[in-house]
Amino acid sequence: LNLIRSSRKKNDGSESFLLVDDLNFENKLSYKSKTDKITWRCNSTEFPNCSVAVTTNGYARPITVLRNHEHVQDIKTKIKEVTSQIRLMAENQPDTKPRKIILECQKNINEEVATNLPSYNA
Repeated sequence: LNLIRSSRKKNDGSESFLLVDDLNFENKLSYKSKTDKITWRCNSTEFPNCSVAVTTNGYARPITVLRNHEHVQDIKTKIKEVTSQIRLMAENQPDTKPRKIILECQKNINEEVATNLPSYNA
């Protein structure tokens, strides 16, 4: 699964994740059953009433779509994905220079996403 570690933590202080589905839409965890089935809902702030619902068995594939998104995707999800990847690489490789990590994460992304990423100084 393509999970992005969220910048927000759960109420109990544990990590929270966002699911990026196969169409590059961002979903947040809505409900986790006792059988480890997870229901995810759309995380779009521009379309708060999007009725999407997807399920996974734990944090593993397959992703089952119950209802589709009611809007088009935006580049914010890809920006969050790249930013999360930069943070993760920085945590796992503390001796690597920041510029090298940023350049490595920016490989193979389109120009629109690259221009909307936070600056090096940020």
